[in-house]
Amino acid sequence: MHSVDSINFVFLKETVEKHGFPGISIIGSSGARKFWLLIQHQDLNPEFKKQLLVLMRVAVEQKEANASDYAYLYDRVCVNSGNLQLFGACPS
Repeated sequence: MHSVDSINFVFLKETVEKHGFPGISIIGSSGARKFWLLIQHQDLNPEFKKQLLVLMRVAVEQKEANASDYAYLYDRVCVNSGNLQLFGACPS
């Protein structure tokens, strides 16, 4: 799994460097969802994931990304940083 995530990291990084965050109007709803899913699995690259979180927030504000996908990413970044989730339910 780590090797696949590493290959995907290169793809994600090159894509963002060339095009910025690819929104729905560029790659469609399905493509945007798949791009987000690749980001979700970048736990070995937490700083990159935080960078994309900022870009995704702008994309959500412009209706170019799904708000619930952003919420999942936000919470994952929080948990991986040792913080509590904002959007998801906290375990009891």
